[in-house]
Amino acid sequence: ANANPYVWYAAYGSNINRERFMEYINECTDKTEPKEDRPYTIPYELYFASAVGRWERKGVAFINDEKAGITWGRAYKITMEQFKQIQEKEGCKYEKQLQLGEIDNIPVYTFTSPFVRGDNKEAGESYLNVIKNGLKEVYADKTELVLDAYLYGKNLSAEEVQILSFLRNSAHGVELGNIKCG
Repeated sequence: ANANPYVWYAAYGSNINRERFMEYINECTDKTEPKEDRPYTIPYELYFASAVGRWERKGVAFINDEKAGITWGRAYKITMEQFKQIQEKEGCKYEKQLQLGEIDNIPVYTFTSPFVRGDNKEAGESYLNVIKNGLKEVYADKTELVLDAYLYGKNLSAEEVQILSFLRNSAHGVELGNIKCG
């Protein structure tokens, strides 16, 4: 048996947001809050795909473990039982489990799609906001512009990111939320 019942779960989608993550913990057999959490960079590319009813039938986050990149995550120290139950609740879209390394001799795990999904879909505003608020909790040093470039950069072309950056920096008061891309 595992001498240490804990694992680190590296979240990178909506679970990076603690309030959202706790909804899952509260559905586990063991409802104990994470022992601790900390920023954790996943060395793979983040992308959005699929279509999920809960999130406006828009794309949700996955990582492509065949493509190096930088995905800002949040590692939660939870029990292996909690990790397995959360993965089950996430469903078959996330049935590929990855071990990313260790923190303090405890393995770090995450999960993603068992295959790289080609159905790239733009993520919805409400889903991106849940992730963005989670990122703000963990990466307090990052500015709004940096977070937008990170999240929207996965969704938009380089040209669109430049346009949004220009709009955000000009003094006309158009909010990013009102700009419909595509």
